[in-house]
Amino acid sequence: MAHNTLNNGASISLWNHAMSKGNVRCARCGSNMSVDVCVCGHSKAYVCLYWQGKHYQIRKYISDDLPLDYERAKAQLNDIRTAIYKKAFNPLEWTTSNLKANRFDNRVNEWLTELKEGTKDDNDSEDHDKEEFAAGTIVSYSYCISKHLIPFFGKTNIRSINEDTLKRFRNSLRHKLSKETQKKVLRILRSFFTWLRSNKVISTIPMFPSIKGSDAKKKKTFPYTEQMDILTRFPTEHRDIIGFGVETGRRIAELCVLKVKDIDLQAKEITVRRTYSHNVIRETTKTSDAVTIPLSLVAAEIATSNMRDKLPEGYLFINPNTGKNYRPQILRKLWRKYSSSSSTLYEFFRHSIATQAAARGLNEFQLMVILGHKDSRSSKHYIHMASNMVQGFMDSRTDNIVDFKTTTKRVSADKTT
Repeated sequence: MAHNTLNNGASISLWNHAMSKGNVRCARCGSNMSVDVCVCGHSKAYVCLYWQGKHYQIRKYISDDLPLDYERAKAQLNDIRTAIYKKAFNPLEWTTSNLKANRFDNRVNEWLTELKEGTKDDNDSEDHDKEEFAAGTIVSYSYCISKHLIPFFGKTNIRSINEDTLKRFRNSLRHKLSKETQKKVLRILRSFFTWLRSNKVISTIPMFPSIKGSDAKKKKTFPYTEQMDILTRFPTEHRDIIGFGVETGRRIAELCVLKVKDIDLQAKEITVRRTYSHNVIRETTKTSDAVTIPLSLVAAEIATSNMRDKLPEGYLFINPNTGKNYRPQILRKLWRKYSSSSSTLYEFFRHSIATQAAARGLNEFQLMVILGHKDSRSSKHYIHMASNMVQGFMDSRTDNIVDFKTTTKRVSADKTT
């Protein structure tokens, strides 16, 4: 009986038996090859294998699906012998059709297609789980795959990608991308490998290299008084939606598709149910669930003004230049044109309200209410002091109120954060 260790005669015999069952032959005349060029003058080769009563001809290299020469055929034969010894050899995995299917470019495009189809299915379904992908995410993944992943991995067999391969890939990104972008690319690649494992294409995920440190630009926080000052720079007709973003800290894509029915003035609440994703309105939020947050006095006033004479399905904010709801790119364009700031609209809205709230003493759980986070860890980095009441904070920000139509300050401008 053969054993699984190389320390006994039976196992060595099994190894030698496997060695005797394969050889390298010329792809033109079929003669055995022992040097780079066959006696017939041809240099292309293939592996001839007799295994479990059947003959196999393996003509492509498993790592890149390219034709074999003598050296590559010899190396591949050794890999096959090792797989046979480890009882892990499956001849179908070495056939031309299987090698083509397991090429990186083919598998990663199969994954991307599945994600796209899943997004279409999710948009038609009432159930949205954590794994659904927004249209904007698909665009980001597609760009990463075409720009970074396929140029490096190409036709490489996905089963041959190991820790060393991933380290070389990571090193190839160092001088082209920022650390934050490198991390994003590796996250996408790891998601692909997770899909491969879940579909039993691979049994384990290779160790991914880590990227230490960060070169991300530090986000700016705007004090409330500065927010009010910048707000006055915008044309009056666009001031309400910008002011509402300041007061609620909503994501830009969510702000653009708020509807009248989302506002509950009696409860002083707003329910965020939908968002823009790459110019497509999705009836779900970034966190997949509807999010209800409190409204400040100023936010309620803005909402009341913009709800007037509109049906429940009407959009809360209408772009006077188009007669339709705002789009995220329009708000960002307005921001760049009128704010005179190098910071982003995200920082002006969301980062600022979170930091202001933390400075007032709200804890991570109260910040979750304002920001609509599902996990308190997303809110923790804003925390600096003890907690106060969420609604009290939302109303307290009105110490410095701007009339969004006339820009006349109705209360003292001495508020600081």
